[in-house]
Amino acid sequence: MVVTLLGSPAFQIIPPTTNVLARTFFIKSKQTGTVVLVDYGNETYLITANHLIAEPYEGNLMHKKAKRWETWAGASLIARDFEHDVAIFTVPYINGQERLSLKLDSHKLHMGQHVHFLGFPLMLEEYVNYKGFENRPMPFERGAIVSMIGTKSLILDAHNVVGFSGGPVVFYKDNEHVVCEIITGYKEEICSVEMRDDDWKKELDAIYKQNTGITYACDADDIKKLIDETRTSVENYFEK
Repeated sequence: MVVTLLGSPAFQIIPPTTNVLARTFFIKSKQTGTVVLVDYGNETYLITANHLIAEPYEGNLMHKKAKRWETWAGASLIARDFEHDVAIFTVPYINGQERLSLKLDSHKLHMGQHVHFLGFPLMLEEYVNYKGFENRPMPFERGAIVSMIGTKSLILDAHNVVGFSGGPVVFYKDNEHVVCEIITGYKEEICSVEMRDDDWKKELDAIYKQNTGITYACDADDIKKLIDETRTSVENYFEK
């Protein structure tokens, strides 16, 4: 891989726009987390982390509105991938951003590149007096560095916490923000608390989980592949 830093629009560090913020929602199913509304192939999809969604799924996707949980009307689960930890919904509702698109695109993504990710860490909710966010919480935003582009997931150098799962990872290229990844989790390390008394130094006092700063994400290409496979399966079914 040849990485070019100078003159590359992919390396412009521009915070996510209102369009990205407005398409990021606080959701609840099996767990609470984040979902993002994206466009692909003339269709609109909700993308989130699969581990957030109940199994079996019984239409219980909820989103926070006016500080209350409401069922997301019309949301239909069409695909879930347990290996890549991603779930995909079709939805008829486009939150007032019909004229602006948010694409799935990881082309030109480089190791060492700065990206942003959005979500609702630790179930925190903040309401702002801004058009489009009067009745729902605005997502939090954090920065990250693409640390490794693996075969099954992308790895970010980022301090991720519970609540960001399912949220979009975005970067700026060709004069627009695109969703290049979906947050799926982070790596923890089990650490022990050492006792001061030398007579008890071999005795385990307590353990705790430490956030390593290694965050996992599903690449946009894997998400698009899953959508394409689902479309093909549906088309083949109706052609029979």
